[in-house]
Amino acid sequence: MREKYTKNMINNGKISGLIEYLDYLKEKGLVKRRCINDLKAVIFVVLKAVDGTENWHNVGIRAIDIDVYATKFRVATLGKYAPSNYRTYKSRLKRAINWYDNFLRDSGWTPPPTMTDEDRRVKPNYDIIKNGKASGMMEYLAHLIFTTNSSRMKERRVLITVKSAALVVLKTVDGVEYWSDVDIADIDIDDYARRFKELTLNKHTSKNYRGYKNRLRRAINWYSRFLQEPWWMPTLGQNKKPNYPVCEVCDQPMSPNNGCTMRYSTINGKTYERIKNGDIDGDEQNCPECHVGIGQYHHIDCDLEVCPCCFSFLNYCECDLDSTFEFPHFLILEVLHPLNLLG
Repeated sequence: MREKYTKNMINNGKISGLIEYLDYLKEKGLVKRRCINDLKAVIFVVLKAVDGTENWHNVGIRAIDIDVYATKFRVATLGKYAPSNYRTYKSRLKRAINWYDNFLRDSGWTPPPTMTDEDRRVKPNYDIIKNGKASGMMEYLAHLIFTTNSSRMKERRVLITVKSAALVVLKTVDGVEYWSDVDIADIDIDDYARRFKELTLNKHTSKNYRGYKNRLRRAINWYSRFLQEPWWMPTLGQNKKPNYPVCEVCDQPMSPNNGCTMRYSTINGKTYERIKNGDIDGDEQNCPECHVGIGQYHHIDCDLEVCPCCFSFLNYCECDLDSTFEFPHFLILEVLHPLNLLG
Protein backbone atom coordinates (compact mmCIF):
# COMPACT_ATOMS: atom_id res chain seq x y z
CA MET A 1 0.00 0.00 0.00
CA ARG A 2 1.48 3.32 -1.02
CA GLU A 3 2.11 6.13 1.45
CA LYS A 4 -0.42 8.96 1.80
CA TYR A 5 0.70 12.56 1.70
CA THR A 6 -1.15 15.74 2.62
CA LYS A 7 -1.32 18.90 0.54
CA ASN A 8 0.93 20.90 2.89
CA MET A 9 3.86 18.70 1.81
CA ILE A 10 3.86 19.95 -1.77
CA ASN A 11 6.32 22.79 -1.01
CA ASN A 12 8.66 20.95 1.39
CA GLY A 13 11.38 20.38 -1.23
CA LYS A 14 11.60 16.67 -0.44
CA ILE A 15 10.68 13.53 -2.34
CA SER A 16 7.36 13.47 -0.47
CA GLY A 17 6.62 16.91 -1.89
CA LEU A 18 7.64 15.74 -5.36
CA ILE A 19 5.15 12.86 -5.14
CA GLU A 20 2.43 15.29 -4.04
CA TYR A 21 3.27 17.61 -6.95
CA LEU A 22 3.02 14.75 -9.45
CA ASP A 23 -0.36 13.78 -7.98
CA TYR A 24 -1.46 17.40 -8.38
CA LEU A 25 -0.49 17.39 -12.07
CA LYS A 26 -2.41 14.16 -12.59
CA GLU A 27 -5.53 15.34 -10.74
CA LYS A 28 -5.67 18.58 -12.75
CA GLY A 29 -5.17 16.74 -16.04
CA LEU A 30 -2.02 18.79 -16.79
CA VAL A 31 0.05 15.71 -17.61
CA LYS A 32 -1.10 12.34 -18.90
CA ARG A 33 -1.97 9.87 -16.15
CA ARG A 34 0.28 7.21 -17.63
CA CYS A 35 3.27 9.56 -17.69
CA ILE A 36 2.79 10.48 -14.02
CA ASN A 37 2.44 6.84 -13.01
CA ASP A 38 5.68 5.99 -14.84
CA LEU A 39 7.55 8.84 -13.12
CA LYS A 40 6.26 7.88 -9.66
CA ALA A 41 7.13 4.23 -10.19
CA VAL A 42 10.73 5.17 -11.03
CA ILE A 43 10.98 7.42 -7.96
CA PHE A 44 9.74 4.66 -5.67
CA VAL A 45 12.09 2.04 -7.12
CA VAL A 46 15.27 4.16 -7.36
CA LEU A 47 14.96 6.09 -4.09
CA LYS A 48 14.05 3.01 -2.05
CA ALA A 49 16.97 1.08 -3.53
CA VAL A 50 19.49 3.88 -2.85
CA ASP A 51 18.21 5.49 0.40
CA GLY A 52 16.33 2.62 2.01
CA THR A 53 12.65 1.89 2.50
CA GLU A 54 12.28 4.06 5.63
CA ASN A 55 13.92 7.41 4.85
CA TRP A 56 13.69 7.77 1.08
CA HIS A 57 10.73 10.19 1.19
CA ASN A 58 12.67 12.64 3.41
CA VAL A 59 15.50 13.17 0.92
CA GLY A 60 15.78 16.76 -0.34
CA ILE A 61 15.54 16.91 -4.12
CA ARG A 62 18.37 19.45 -4.43
CA ALA A 63 20.70 17.06 -2.63
CA ILE A 64 20.18 14.46 -5.35
CA ASP A 65 22.94 14.09 -7.94
CA ILE A 66 21.27 12.26 -10.84
CA ASP A 67 24.48 10.64 -12.10
CA VAL A 68 25.45 9.44 -8.61
CA TYR A 69 21.98 8.05 -7.91
CA ALA A 70 21.86 6.29 -11.28
CA THR A 71 25.21 4.63 -10.55
CA LYS A 72 24.24 3.63 -7.01
CA PHE A 73 20.93 2.22 -8.25
CA ARG A 74 22.69 0.16 -10.88
CA VAL A 75 25.10 -1.22 -8.29
CA ALA A 76 22.34 -1.88 -5.75
CA THR A 77 20.25 -3.85 -8.22
CA LEU A 78 23.25 -5.83 -9.54
CA GLY A 79 22.20 -5.88 -13.19
CA LYS A 80 18.60 -6.80 -12.42
CA TYR A 81 17.41 -4.60 -15.30
CA ALA A 82 18.44 -4.28 -18.94
CA PRO A 83 20.79 -1.36 -19.91
CA SER A 84 17.92 0.39 -21.70
CA ASN A 85 15.84 0.24 -18.50
CA TYR A 86 18.61 1.87 -16.48
CA ARG A 87 18.79 4.69 -19.02
CA THR A 88 15.01 5.13 -18.87
CA TYR A 89 15.00 5.19 -15.06
CA LYS A 90 17.70 7.85 -15.02
CA SER A 91 15.92 10.00 -17.61
CA ARG A 92 12.56 9.81 -15.81
CA LEU A 93 14.06 10.56 -12.40
CA LYS A 94 15.81 13.59 -13.86
CA ARG A 95 12.62 14.81 -15.54
CA ALA A 96 10.54 14.51 -12.35
CA ILE A 97 13.13 16.32 -10.21
CA ASN A 98 13.55 19.12 -12.77
CA TRP A 99 9.77 19.63 -12.92
CA TYR A 100 9.53 19.86 -9.15
CA ASP A 101 12.56 22.16 -8.91
CA ASN A 102 10.95 24.54 -11.43
CA PHE A 103 7.74 24.46 -9.36
CA LEU A 104 9.65 25.33 -6.16
CA ARG A 105 11.38 28.23 -7.89
CA ASP A 106 8.18 29.52 -9.50
CA SER A 107 5.03 28.56 -7.60
CA GLY A 108 2.33 27.41 -10.01
CA TRP A 109 4.76 26.25 -12.70
CA THR A 110 3.56 23.28 -14.73
CA PRO A 111 5.20 21.39 -17.61
CA PRO A 112 4.44 22.80 -21.09
CA PRO A 113 1.62 21.05 -22.96
CA THR A 114 2.56 18.19 -25.27
CA MET A 115 0.73 16.17 -27.88
CA THR A 116 -1.19 13.16 -26.60
CA ASP A 117 -1.38 9.84 -28.38
CA GLU A 118 -4.99 10.70 -29.26
CA ASP A 119 -3.82 13.90 -30.98
CA ARG A 120 -1.52 11.87 -33.21
CA ARG A 121 -4.22 9.40 -34.25
CA VAL A 122 -7.12 11.82 -34.85
CA LYS A 123 -8.13 12.17 -38.48
CA PRO A 124 -7.58 15.76 -39.70
CA ASN A 125 -10.47 18.16 -40.23
CA TYR A 126 -10.17 18.82 -43.94
CA ASP A 127 -12.87 21.53 -43.86
CA ILE A 128 -10.46 24.06 -42.31
CA ILE A 129 -7.14 22.83 -43.66
CA LYS A 130 -6.91 25.68 -46.21
CA ASN A 131 -8.15 28.58 -44.06
CA GLY A 132 -4.69 30.18 -43.85
CA LYS A 133 -4.80 30.29 -40.06
CA ALA A 134 -2.94 28.49 -37.30
CA SER A 135 -5.80 26.01 -36.98
CA GLY A 136 -5.45 25.16 -40.67
CA MET A 137 -1.70 24.72 -40.26
CA MET A 138 -2.23 22.27 -37.39
CA GLU A 139 -4.71 20.29 -39.49
CA TYR A 140 -2.20 20.20 -42.34
CA LEU A 141 0.49 18.85 -40.00
CA ALA A 142 -2.03 16.33 -38.65
CA HIS A 143 -2.72 15.31 -42.25
CA LEU A 144 1.00 14.72 -42.84
CA ILE A 145 1.25 12.58 -39.70
CA PHE A 146 -1.96 10.72 -40.50
CA THR A 147 -0.90 9.85 -44.05
CA THR A 148 2.73 8.90 -43.27
CA ASN A 149 3.22 5.14 -43.39
CA SER A 150 3.81 3.59 -39.96
CA SER A 151 6.97 1.93 -41.28
CA ARG A 152 8.55 5.37 -41.68
CA MET A 153 8.80 6.04 -37.95
CA LYS A 154 11.64 8.56 -38.19
CA GLU A 155 9.70 10.74 -40.62
CA ARG A 156 6.60 10.57 -38.42
CA ARG A 157 8.69 11.50 -35.40
CA VAL A 158 9.96 14.63 -37.14
CA LEU A 159 6.41 15.65 -38.13
CA ILE A 160 5.11 15.07 -34.61
CA THR A 161 7.87 17.18 -33.04
CA VAL A 162 7.27 20.01 -35.52
CA LYS A 163 3.54 20.06 -34.76
CA SER A 164 4.06 19.79 -31.00
CA ALA A 165 6.63 22.61 -30.86
CA ALA A 166 4.57 24.93 -33.08
CA LEU A 167 1.48 24.30 -30.95
CA VAL A 168 3.33 25.06 -27.71
CA VAL A 169 4.70 28.35 -29.06
CA LEU A 170 1.36 29.51 -30.48
CA LYS A 171 -0.61 28.66 -27.33
CA THR A 172 1.98 30.37 -25.14
CA VAL A 173 2.18 33.57 -27.19
CA ASP A 174 -1.44 33.97 -28.35
CA GLY A 175 -3.27 32.16 -25.53
CA VAL A 176 -5.09 28.85 -25.48
CA GLU A 177 -8.35 30.49 -26.63
CA TYR A 178 -7.13 32.65 -29.52
CA TRP A 179 -4.13 30.91 -31.10
CA SER A 180 -6.22 29.01 -33.66
CA ASP A 181 -7.52 32.23 -35.29
CA VAL A 182 -4.12 33.79 -35.93
CA ASP A 183 -3.35 34.31 -39.63
CA ILE A 184 -0.15 32.58 -40.70
CA ALA A 185 0.83 35.60 -42.82
CA ASP A 186 0.83 37.76 -39.66
CA ILE A 187 3.30 35.60 -37.73
CA ASP A 188 6.80 37.06 -37.43
CA ILE A 189 9.05 34.12 -36.50
CA ASP A 190 11.68 36.21 -34.69
CA ASP A 191 9.04 38.16 -32.75
CA TYR A 192 7.20 35.00 -31.70
CA ALA A 193 10.46 33.34 -30.62
CA ARG A 194 11.37 36.39 -28.52
CA ARG A 195 7.93 36.60 -26.89
CA PHE A 196 7.88 32.86 -26.22
CA LYS A 197 11.21 33.14 -24.41
CA GLU A 198 9.97 36.10 -22.35
CA LEU A 199 6.68 34.45 -21.41
CA THR A 200 8.35 31.21 -20.33
CA LEU A 201 10.86 33.18 -18.25
CA ASN A 202 13.89 31.39 -19.68
CA LYS A 203 12.75 28.02 -18.33
CA HIS A 204 14.28 26.20 -21.30
CA THR A 205 17.90 25.98 -22.39
CA SER A 206 19.15 28.07 -25.30
CA LYS A 207 19.23 25.02 -27.60
CA ASN A 208 15.59 24.27 -26.70
CA TYR A 209 14.52 27.81 -27.63
CA ARG A 210 16.47 27.51 -30.86
CA GLY A 211 14.69 24.23 -31.56
CA TYR A 212 11.23 25.72 -30.90
CA LYS A 213 11.99 28.61 -33.27
CA ASN A 214 13.31 26.34 -36.04
CA ARG A 215 10.30 24.01 -35.85
CA LEU A 216 7.82 26.89 -35.86
CA ARG A 217 9.56 28.27 -38.97
CA ARG A 218 9.45 24.87 -40.60
CA ALA A 219 5.73 24.41 -39.88
CA ILE A 220 4.87 27.84 -41.31
CA ASN A 221 7.04 27.35 -44.41
CA TRP A 222 5.48 23.97 -45.12
CA TYR A 223 1.94 25.28 -44.70
CA SER A 224 2.60 28.40 -46.80
CA ARG A 225 3.95 26.23 -49.59
CA PHE A 226 0.91 23.95 -49.29
CA LEU A 227 -1.47 26.93 -49.65
CA GLN A 228 0.28 27.91 -52.89
CA GLU A 229 0.58 24.35 -54.22
CA PRO A 230 -2.24 22.17 -52.74
CA TRP A 231 -0.55 18.90 -53.67
CA TRP A 232 2.84 19.84 -52.21
CA MET A 233 4.26 17.75 -49.33
CA PRO A 234 7.66 17.93 -47.59
CA THR A 235 10.12 15.30 -48.80
CA LEU A 236 11.47 14.09 -45.47
CA GLY A 237 14.19 11.52 -45.99
CA GLN A 238 13.57 11.27 -49.73
CA ASN A 239 16.45 13.51 -50.80
CA LYS A 240 14.88 14.53 -54.08
CA LYS A 241 16.77 17.80 -54.32
CA PRO A 242 20.21 17.60 -55.97
CA ASN A 243 21.58 20.44 -53.85
CA TYR A 244 21.73 19.63 -50.14
CA PRO A 245 21.67 22.38 -47.50
CA VAL A 246 25.01 23.19 -45.90
CA CYS A 247 25.68 22.58 -42.20
CA GLU A 248 26.25 25.92 -40.47
CA VAL A 249 28.96 24.46 -38.22
CA CYS A 250 31.08 22.12 -40.35
CA ASP A 251 30.29 23.85 -43.70
CA GLN A 252 29.65 20.52 -45.44
CA PRO A 253 26.59 19.58 -47.53
CA MET A 254 24.04 17.59 -45.51
CA SER A 255 24.25 14.54 -47.75
CA PRO A 256 24.57 10.79 -47.07
CA ASN A 257 28.27 10.96 -47.90
CA ASN A 258 29.07 13.89 -45.59
CA GLY A 259 28.72 13.38 -41.85
CA CYS A 260 29.38 16.28 -39.52
CA THR A 261 33.06 16.72 -38.62
CA MET A 262 32.24 17.82 -35.07
CA ARG A 263 32.99 14.66 -33.06
CA TYR A 264 32.71 15.82 -29.45
CA SER A 265 30.28 17.75 -27.25
CA THR A 266 30.57 19.24 -23.78
CA ILE A 267 27.35 18.47 -21.89
CA ASN A 268 26.72 19.22 -18.20
CA GLY A 269 30.41 20.05 -17.83
CA LYS A 270 31.63 16.71 -19.22
CA THR A 271 33.07 15.91 -22.66
CA TYR A 272 31.39 13.13 -24.66
CA GLU A 273 31.92 11.61 -28.07
CA ARG A 274 28.76 12.31 -30.07
CA ILE A 275 26.49 9.38 -30.96
CA LYS A 276 26.49 8.42 -34.63
CA ASN A 277 23.45 7.70 -36.77
CA GLY A 278 22.34 4.10 -36.19
CA ASP A 279 24.51 3.48 -33.09
CA ILE A 280 21.60 3.34 -30.63
CA ASP A 281 18.43 2.29 -32.45
CA GLY A 282 20.17 0.00 -34.97
CA ASP A 283 18.33 1.70 -37.85
CA GLU A 284 20.03 0.99 -41.15
CA GLN A 285 18.83 4.02 -43.07
CA ASN A 286 19.98 7.56 -43.70
CA CYS A 287 18.80 10.17 -41.24
CA PRO A 288 15.64 11.80 -42.68
CA GLU A 289 16.51 15.07 -40.96
CA CYS A 290 20.17 15.81 -41.78
CA HIS A 291 20.57 13.03 -44.40
CA VAL A 292 23.80 11.55 -43.00
CA GLY A 293 24.48 7.87 -43.63
CA ILE A 294 24.91 5.02 -41.17
CA GLY A 295 27.87 5.43 -38.81
CA GLN A 296 28.22 9.18 -39.39
CA TYR A 297 27.77 12.05 -36.94
CA HIS A 298 24.51 14.00 -37.22
CA HIS A 299 24.77 17.61 -38.31
CA ILE A 300 24.24 20.21 -35.61
CA ASP A 301 20.61 20.86 -34.54
CA CYS A 302 19.35 17.61 -36.09
CA ASP A 303 16.13 16.61 -34.31
CA LEU A 304 17.10 12.93 -34.33
CA GLU A 305 20.54 13.20 -32.69
CA VAL A 306 20.67 11.28 -29.40
CA CYS A 307 22.17 12.93 -26.32
CA PRO A 308 25.28 11.00 -25.21
CA CYS A 309 24.56 11.88 -21.58
CA CYS A 310 20.90 10.86 -21.03
CA PHE A 311 20.22 9.02 -24.34
CA SER A 312 17.11 11.07 -25.08
CA PHE A 313 16.86 13.26 -28.19
CA LEU A 314 19.42 16.04 -27.75
CA ASN A 315 17.13 18.87 -28.90
CA TYR A 316 14.46 17.90 -26.36
CA CYS A 317 16.34 16.64 -23.30
CA GLU A 318 17.10 18.83 -20.31
CA CYS A 319 20.88 18.44 -20.47
CA ASP A 320 22.95 21.62 -20.86
CA LEU A 321 24.88 21.56 -24.15
CA ASP A 322 27.87 23.88 -23.77
CA SER A 323 29.82 23.41 -27.01
CA THR A 324 30.57 21.08 -29.91
CA PHE A 325 34.01 20.71 -31.45
CA GLU A 326 36.13 18.55 -33.76
CA PHE A 327 39.07 17.72 -31.51
CA PRO A 328 39.22 17.77 -27.67
CA HIS A 329 41.18 20.66 -26.13
CA PHE A 330 44.49 19.61 -24.63
CA LEU A 331 43.20 20.64 -21.17
CA ILE A 332 40.36 18.09 -21.36
CA LEU A 333 41.61 15.12 -19.36
CA GLU A 334 38.80 12.66 -20.05
CA VAL A 335 36.48 11.99 -22.99
CA LEU A 336 33.45 9.81 -22.23
CA HIS A 337 32.32 7.30 -24.86
CA PRO A 338 28.56 6.73 -24.46
CA LEU A 339 28.50 3.28 -26.08
CA ASN A 340 31.09 2.07 -23.57
CA LEU A 341 28.98 3.47 -20.74
CA LEU A 342 26.04 1.39 -21.94
CA GLY A 343 27.98 -1.79 -21.53
